[in-house]
Amino acid sequence: LIPETKAEKTKREKKIAKLNNEIDKLKVEIEDIERGKIYENTLEWRFEFPEVLNDEGVFVGFDVVIGNPPYIAIQDLKKSNFLVCNYYSTNYQTAGKGNFDIYLLFVEKALDLLNSSGLVDFIMPSLWIYNEYGKPLRSLILKSKYLSRFLDFGSSQVFLDATVYTACQQFSKQKKDYFQYLKIESYKFQFLQFKEWAKILFSQLNENNWSLGEENILKIKRKIELNSKSLGEIAQIFVGIQTSADNIYHLRKISSGIYYSKILDREVEIEDSIMKPLISGTEAKRYKVPNTDKYLLHVYQTINDFTLLNLNILKSNYPKAFEYLKTNESILRSRENNKFDNDYWYQFGRNQNLDKQTLSKIGIAQTVSDLQCFLDEDGKFFLNNVRVNGIKPINENEVNIKYLLGILNSKVANFYFKLIGKPKDNGFFEANKQFISPIPIKIANEEYQKNIESLVDQILNAKKSDPNADTSALEAEIDQMVYQLYNLTPEEIQIIESYR
Repeated sequence: LIPETKAEKTKREKKIAKLNNEIDKLKVEIEDIERGKIYENTLEWRFEFPEVLNDEGVFVGFDVVIGNPPYIAIQDLKKSNFLVCNYYSTNYQTAGKGNFDIYLLFVEKALDLLNSSGLVDFIMPSLWIYNEYGKPLRSLILKSKYLSRFLDFGSSQVFLDATVYTACQQFSKQKKDYFQYLKIESYKFQFLQFKEWAKILFSQLNENNWSLGEENILKIKRKIELNSKSLGEIAQIFVGIQTSADNIYHLRKISSGIYYSKILDREVEIEDSIMKPLISGTEAKRYKVPNTDKYLLHVYQTINDFTLLNLNILKSNYPKAFEYLKTNESILRSRENNKFDNDYWYQFGRNQNLDKQTLSKIGIAQTVSDLQCFLDEDGKFFLNNVRVNGIKPINENEVNIKYLLGILNSKVANFYFKLIGKPKDNGFFEANKQFISPIPIKIANEEYQKNIESLVDQILNAKKSDPNADTSALEAEIDQMVYQLYNLTPEEIQIIESYR
């Protein structure tokens, strides 16, 4: 037999130690099961609630289930109990196939426990009507029609110790073709019996994120959608650069060749030619050319294949940048559990969308009170992760990029976005791909597009000369053209312009 090398022995011993740890954990779990530890905080519900059984001992269900389910994301739950997560994913429809939050499972279980005329009343997050992880519950509700009331607190914080967007949600097995909806921005001192609830027809919803509101609002929404294409159909929507070490790759420019490094908390010398202007949400303003002192240390080719720069070329052509990276080498190698402990330790965490940064594109800030879109006509600016999304028309012969900019900065697009957008604190919304992709874009004829493009050009030129230039009159002209494009009436326009 060939004796094992020292490296092979070390590898074998590590594997044995890992397996022993796993065995020890399983032994503890087996002991807990045998001792009945998992049942010590449970109750025998058949004795505690005999009313839920009929005379033959058959379960008929509860009359009322009231609660405030826990809010625990699957990512956090996996850290403490992986086996339980697997059980949930296998046995609950609302867990879906990807990420989920445990409160969704409580809805499904409560409905299982309910009798045919009973009610479930939960105060719980409202985000399942928007988020991707809520799709399985939306599907269940659309098929069963078990949702009966939805009292939406919007961005108001009901719980002082938790930042979460909640709603009182009532479920019933007495099916109707609709459920009642009411939104209140401030829940204090309001008498709900004097409020008018909107009726939301299940037939007007699908598995995609739900827009809930009064019928006159939803009627305008449907009209905007009529004969339109979604933004996601006519444009690429992409995130910015994901370095996985922003405090190293993101620097603030002090002067030519001098940058401030957050990780080192001091100024460093780096060649300007390897640095790219970086845009975050705070620099993304309507129609304005971004003004930023943030720069990205870009270690990739910027033409053709956008491949990682060879380390020797980096050292030869950009010695100061190379020296700065070497100073932080141990941190860069240790990223994501030593995933980058290799010859390419200086690469970004993700290399998606590198080729899109230098394109002519629209930038859109992620966290906004109103849509904030600007034009990077020359592909000069790099976008910061998800803080700013990029938008690029797939076919500019069909949709001119400046025409699209005018539509996205219009009151119509902003109105629609707020209907479907994920709410955040203080009247802000999340404008990531999920919530901007559905925005309906009317494909106007060439002449109409050029007329809007001309107005957009005037705004852009004014903002280049003076970032604070008043372009409200030009923007109002675009709004009027967009209203006409979507065939909106004066009454509908008034609703749009007064909408929160």
